[in-house]
Amino acid sequence: MRSRSKLIVLILLAFGLLLGPTTTPAVANSYPGLVEKEWYHGNDILNARIAIEVNGSGQGRFRLHLQCFYTDTNGRRHDQACDFEFGTISWCDLTIDDCFVRAPADHAYGADLTWTGVYRTLVNNHTYASDAVNFRAWFSHSGYQGAFHYICTKKVTWHTGGSPTIGGYPAEWDWC
Repeated sequence: MRSRSKLIVLILLAFGLLLGPTTTPAVANSYPGLVEKEWYHGNDILNARIAIEVNGSGQGRFRLHLQCFYTDTNGRRHDQACDFEFGTISWCDLTIDDCFVRAPADHAYGADLTWTGVYRTLVNNHTYASDAVNFRAWFSHSGYQGAFHYICTKKVTWHTGGSPTIGGYPAEWDWC
């Protein structure tokens, strides 16, 4: 009986070695300062997420993700197409009070859209933030033209070779 238990343990160990480690690989990009908001009008829902996207080369950019939904009579959420008007997005180095502002040329149409900025080299111990101001959606399902909205990331202090420090909203951005 004892040798049978040893055999079972050896078989399980061999299978474990064949399957490899159970840890997940590191994510190539991270999204510090992430903030998510939703706005409702009747059955229409606009979801917005903004963050600072950081790549493996120590560069960052803004990332604005917009989605439109509607709820049916049973309360289930469904994707719906929207005509998005993006407004303007700012990418700011708060340490040296330097901001880049970007506005798109046209509207965009879809149910799930992501708008990103240009990667910029992050400086050690500098604090960054991004905001999107005056964006809205026209909902295809109901025909409702949404109000203008805003959303801001939380402050992100970059540390070369380490995890960024996440703070609150920038004090000077009272619309956050």
